[in-house]
Amino acid sequence: MSLEHNKTIARQFLTELFSKWDFSLIEKIIHNDYSVSKNSVSLIDFKDSLYEKPGKGNFRERLHYIRTGMPDLEFQVTKMVAEGNEVIVWYTWSGTQKGELFGFPPKNRKVKIFATNYFTIQAKKIVGTRITLDSFSFLYQLGHVDFINDESLVLRYLSDIERISSEFSGSIPSKSDPLID
Repeated sequence: MSLEHNKTIARQFLTELFSKWDFSLIEKIIHNDYSVSKNSVSLIDFKDSLYEKPGKGNFRERLHYIRTGMPDLEFQVTKMVAEGNEVIVWYTWSGTQKGELFGFPPKNRKVKIFATNYFTIQAKKIVGTRITLDSFSFLYQLGHVDFINDESLVLRYLSDIERISSEFSGSIPSKSDPLID
């Protein structure tokens, strides 16, 4: 299994399965035992949802569900690193919530966040993923976070995320970067 093959299927997962809704790729790149890490996202509770259920069939259901909730979803890959049977992808996630999504009703609002996806490859297919994203920003931009009383703090928080991400310009933060402790 080559590193380039692993990177190719990780890219296809994001830019073709999701951004183009190419369901034919499921058989080609998703392992029968596919699962999403239970520790993937902090503010969005996936308990008892499709995310808790492993398998290719549940992945297909999940894909349909997400497509209904955010049909114009687009992932733009900014960086990929592969080693052995693992691939890490940094990307931008953008779209408009048009339907129910992760238990939240549609508000027809747009979102743009930065995220990473950690893929595990087995037998030339994706067997597992771990998603890391700024779920607070995701929910805030979609209008699902109402408990913040000081909007200026939230706007500063979002501005800081934009500033930091543009300073890195797709590079991987390291301990030597001034913004990383």
